[in-house]
Amino acid sequence: MAIALLHYSYTNKDGRCLVIAPMKTQVELIYQEINRLASKNEIVSNSITRKVTSPQFMIEFSNGSTIRFFTSGMRSGGKSDVARGQEAHVIVLDEMDYMHTDDLDALYAMLQKTAEDQPDKVLIGASTPTGRRERFWEWCRSERFREFWFPSYCNPFFSKEQEDEFREQYSETGYRHEIEADWGEDAEGVYPRKYVDAAFVEPSWNYIPEITSARSMYTIGVDWDKYGAGTNIVVLEACHQNHEEERFRNKIRIAYREEIQKSEYTLTNAVNRIVELNDSFQPKHIYVDRGYGEVQVELLRKYGTENPRSNLRDRVKGIGFGELIEIRDPYTKLPVKKEIKPYMVDNLRQYLEKMLLLFPVADEELYMQLISYVVVRTTQTGRPVFEAGGSAVDHAHDALMLALLAITENYGEFGKGEVATNVESFSNTFFMPKSQGKKDDDYNDKQSGIILNVNRTAQLKPKFGKKGRR
Repeated sequence: MAIALLHYSYTNKDGRCLVIAPMKTQVELIYQEINRLASKNEIVSNSITRKVTSPQFMIEFSNGSTIRFFTSGMRSGGKSDVARGQEAHVIVLDEMDYMHTDDLDALYAMLQKTAEDQPDKVLIGASTPTGRRERFWEWCRSERFREFWFPSYCNPFFSKEQEDEFREQYSETGYRHEIEADWGEDAEGVYPRKYVDAAFVEPSWNYIPEITSARSMYTIGVDWDKYGAGTNIVVLEACHQNHEEERFRNKIRIAYREEIQKSEYTLTNAVNRIVELNDSFQPKHIYVDRGYGEVQVELLRKYGTENPRSNLRDRVKGIGFGELIEIRDPYTKLPVKKEIKPYMVDNLRQYLEKMLLLFPVADEELYMQLISYVVVRTTQTGRPVFEAGGSAVDHAHDALMLALLAITENYGEFGKGEVATNVESFSNTFFMPKSQGKKDDDYNDKQSGIILNVNRTAQLKPKFGKKGRR
């Protein structure tokens, strides 16, 4: 694609080329590759008269041709408007299977002819298949387009050793997408895009590793990975109904997210970082992936035993994604066991559908992970098998599910945040009501933690007598 853009701009007077991708890092790769290729030849290099990187990447040539780079965003109605009104003879869409169909339809309209002597315009779309049957899949099967298929083993340096390594690293579906560039089975998105779009709000906010509101409760989720990716940490804030920002009240927002980069001491650094974040946020619960982090769970609990004030011994809980969880059936009220990963996925989806979760719109990486999470197949027992589609990963998504599970498991299934602001103390021997002379405001400073309850009420029931009658 870089060669095609450079050749067209160099050989055509006043040529107009547009490059559009979901994220800035993706268009930047093509921008850098064009400059690298141009630098190989002095004549071509001298034909470039101007290069800018802000506010948008752009390359200008001495013959009047230009290459402009834009980001569409991945959200519906996102950033594709910045490309509207641009004249283009060549349009390149990179990673288009991650772009929203509405934005792709708007860009397709730019192919209309705008001059009598104008040659046919060219649209090039490229992407790693995600498994979804959307515009990229439709265009590759349309007679209006010519399809080119390049699996990784077209690379002359692709070896049998690399193939074995990739087959070991990827699942069968992941290998078909990433290495074979194949569509695979018709994958179904787990989280409806309209709810994901609604959860990413503006104005955005920065991730700050400290408490920003005293009217909140925090939980932390940790996904361990040493080889595929770094350790991912997500901090959720359950906001009080009197939170300083009105849009956060009675909502759960992501307050902080971090990935510990891969290194020789990735897991050791991650343990130390969790200790630091525990001191900063004072979370009620820390849920960690036990599948790869059994030793790290023990290290954190050991630290909690040696440092009682950290409360890590009681806060840390290991969760195995293959284990069962016992929950109470909402109709029969009887305990039932469910596989925990489908339960966590459904839990996250419920929060999204009820619009109780908020994310900063600037976190495009997390957005990609949510929209790329798909059901690749269903087992004979009816259990769905989940996977990150295309080139996306799911580590931050898994950490998010763990932090959200901590809220649901301890404060109510699919609950909504409520805070008990008027807390009274009761004796185990007898009940003494509060004095009638006191005003409610006198009790406001006796604020308890957040209580999540399916009935959306916050109640503290007194005990009567030593026999434990309630």
